[in-house]
Amino acid sequence: MKKLATVVAATAVTLMAAVAAMPATVAGAVGPPSVAWVSHAAILYPAGGTNCARPGYNSIQSAIDNTASGATIHVCAGVPYVEQLQITQPVTIVGAGEATTTVALPSSPANSTTACDAAVTTAYGAPQDEISICGAGAVSISGLTVQPQWAAGTCNDNLYGILVGGESHLTATKVALDGGGAFPANGCQGGVAIQVGMAGLSGTYGVGTATLNKDSVTNYQKNGITVDGAGSSAVIEHTSVTTAPNATTAQNGIQVSSGAKGVISNSTVSGDECNLPTVCGINATWAGGVLFYDSGPGSSLTGSTVSNSDYGFYYVSGAANEAASAPTTVTANHFTGDRYAGITLDQGTATLSHDTVTASLVADPGDIGVIVYQYGGQSYASQATASHMNISGESVAVDVNTDGGTPGSAPGDDLPGTFTITHSSEVGNTLPTTDTSPNFLIVALHDIY
Repeated sequence: MKKLATVVAATAVTLMAAVAAMPATVAGAVGPPSVAWVSHAAILYPAGGTNCARPGYNSIQSAIDNTASGATIHVCAGVPYVEQLQITQPVTIVGAGEATTTVALPSSPANSTTACDAAVTTAYGAPQDEISICGAGAVSISGLTVQPQWAAGTCNDNLYGILVGGESHLTATKVALDGGGAFPANGCQGGVAIQVGMAGLSGTYGVGTATLNKDSVTNYQKNGITVDGAGSSAVIEHTSVTTAPNATTAQNGIQVSSGAKGVISNSTVSGDECNLPTVCGINATWAGGVLFYDSGPGSSLTGSTVSNSDYGFYYVSGAANEAASAPTTVTANHFTGDRYAGITLDQGTATLSHDTVTASLVADPGDIGVIVYQYGGQSYASQATASHMNISGESVAVDVNTDGGTPGSAPGDDLPGTFTITHSSEVGNTLPTTDTSPNFLIVALHDIY
């Protein structure tokens, strides 16, 4: 028995020695906070604080850098937070409301330096972002205004309000984007309020996804929202993207391009008109409300209002071969007051249904309800179907716009196509259709003229 007691005592001494040798950070460590408050208050409190009267940080970036992955950061109301944010881990940022909580650019913005920004630099030149989200996983931002307004005269094609890349996913709810490039806009072909993904970047840095709900976007220089590159996608709903006609550049409200998928519903896009002399006009460059430029399969525009733009909606496929079924659908939208065309269709397969197209002026000679393009250089023709449409007040309800090339004289020269419209109302237009192409067919069935 005496020997056993000795062994037990020795074991106890060994265990005590192990505890004593344990680093303090392991023995009683407290990790970075998972909840934090940010305020401009002069007195800060430890462990992230407890509320806006007892905040843990006085800048949003310091809270991002010093909280745990997946933390919730409350941004308190007050004077604008003048900073550029770089987010590389999951985080939820909750503002006190768009009217009272603003993140604004410094007077001399710096080039952004996340890995995604480095990839942009390699491909296109050094970017500047108000918020860069890169390799961060899930990021949620709500209840604040982001004001990415660069000084008047700034000319850099890589200016972004929010950039989402590196396979990050942004959920933005009740966020106001007031800017996106130089303010006021100038002739530089850059400046985007929200950029989700970007084609041409190395690896997965150019892949981003987003859910945008109940947001607003104004005062952008080139594009309000751009979703770009294969693998990138965005669901955009109950969101407003508005600007005013300008004489500096051809803006786009929402652009989905280069293989990205965009699902847009119940949103409002307005004001994309270009009045730049000798550049913009009826036979020149147009600005657009919603642009699907080589958008990915499954892209759609539903239940939205697009108004007062040069064209309401433009679609062109960039696929190597024509799709057998429609990868793009345009359903139950209102296109109103778009001064050149409500809907513009280039090469590719699209389905339109239950859309209303109304001219800016009754029988305005410059207004066309649906334009279908046919020209040399297309890889394949437009093949579209439309049903239950309501087109009114236009000079022409449906127009085939051909360049007059010789059918079949060369590969891709004025290839034959069809536009089939059924069960639709085309009342109050000067002409129901115009088609001078010898090999493009408008098929109208069960329509009211």
